[in-house]
Amino acid sequence: MAAQLLAERQRATGAPQASWIRVSPLTDAGSADRKTISTIRALVSVVVLGIAATVLLAFTVEGMARRRAARAGAWAGVRTDTGAQAADAPEHAVVVASPTLPRRVAER
Repeated sequence: MAAQLLAERQRATGAPQASWIRVSPLTDAGSADRKTISTIRALVSVVVLGIAATVLLAFTVEGMARRRAARAGAWAGVRTDTGAQAADAPEHAVVVASPTLPRRVAER
């Protein structure tokens, strides 16, 4: 098609045929083959990176929650490192604080 289009344009301009540019194919273009391997690789990469990002986000949020709970610290009935207990807490009650579980009251 390129050779026909080039010949028509050179003829339309009135160029002498001895000075025409010629087009000749060097190789056959062949046909395009669909490569599904690269598509599958990209899809697997996206899934793996998505899972890794989700796990990283979960650990980050958990760490932030633990730090916040540790900073909050003094809560009625929570024993400190020295073993002191809040004055308004009953003597038999000990509050078990866990960053992953809700705070609850346990008997000794």
